Amino acid sequence: MTTARGRVVGFAVVVVAVICAMVGYVLVAVAADDDNASAGAPAPTASAGQPAYPNGFIAFRRTSNDAGYGTVGTVPIDQPTATPAANPGLVCERVHVSRGGGVCVDVDRGSVTTARVLLLGPDLRVRHTLTTPGIPSRARVSADGRWGATTTFVFGHSYADGSFSTQTEIYDMQAGRSLGNLEDFDVTRGGAPVRSADLNVWGVTFAREGTTFYATVMTGGRKHLARGDSATRTLTLLDVSAECPSLSPSGEHVAYKSATGPTTWEVKVRRLSDGSETVIRTARSVDDQIEWLDDERILFGLAPPGGGATSDVWVAPADGSAPAELLIPAAWSPAVVR
Repeated sequence: MTTARGRVVGFAVVVVAVICAMVGYVLVAVAADDDNASAGAPAPTASAGQPAYPNGFIAFRRTSNDAGYGTVGTVPIDQPTATPAANPGLVCERVHVSRGGGVCVDVDRGSVTTARVLLLGPDLRVRHTLTTPGIPSRARVSADGRWGATTTFVFGHSYADGSFSTQTEIYDMQAGRSLGNLEDFDVTRGGAPVRSADLNVWGVTFAREGTTFYATVMTGGRKHLARGDSATRTLTLLDVSAECPSLSPSGEHVAYKSATGPTTWEVKVRRLSDGSETVIRTARSVDDQIEWLDDERILFGLAPPGGGATSDVWVAPADGSAPAELLIPAAWSPAVVR
């Protein structure tokens, strides 16, 4: 009896010790988690779905010299200097998003260079994957996510080349199909058809509603702002020399780059109602398609002096009242989601 009672007591002691050890482990783990949280968490990672920023956000291609180079980052509109939320699964040469969806263009440098066009849903998941020839240059999506557009260089590597050839396509984002090369649309000027072997189209921007868009059309060595309609497959040339246009949220203004030399550009903002123009005060030549932060401010990517793989996003008042300022370092291809 004494031996049995001793065994029972011994077993009970062992059980109590094990329970105490388990409780101690849990308390230590909780304390460690608290310490890690107070020490500062790593940069947030964006999960599937658009970031939950109540006032909107800015998406962009990251150009920092680290493992995140080329991936899509996001920051809140009201905190543009915050640590970007990372989306490591989305690598883009150009990116543009809206509340309704997005377009991410990557490059496949094989024996023949082609671009992968990823059409994204509202949750930023890839809905459709298409290909188009050339090197990615521009990407745009309509505010409602109904239409997307890309421009690639089929020949040449930049708009500063003496000669280049582009391919620009508009996409039905829901159906996941291309409407074809915009060079195949019916082009007119002053009511007369324009037929030219050297026709090039690039830099699409969408009106807020409907099927209207604007783009640059070059023919006969001259660049034109053009108004297009994806439903009627038409492009109408306007007597305005403009490259890579971008409509303001209200649709009352269009911002674009304007050549100041063979390889340099300045940024202008044009009021569509009366044609008045304002030159934006930038630090140096801007070779980018402008994005609107709101109806009063514009964004654009700016490479460092002398060029390089890094770049930054700058902001400037659309009325030219002050010089442009650095907004987001190590960023390119900004897209504002309101």
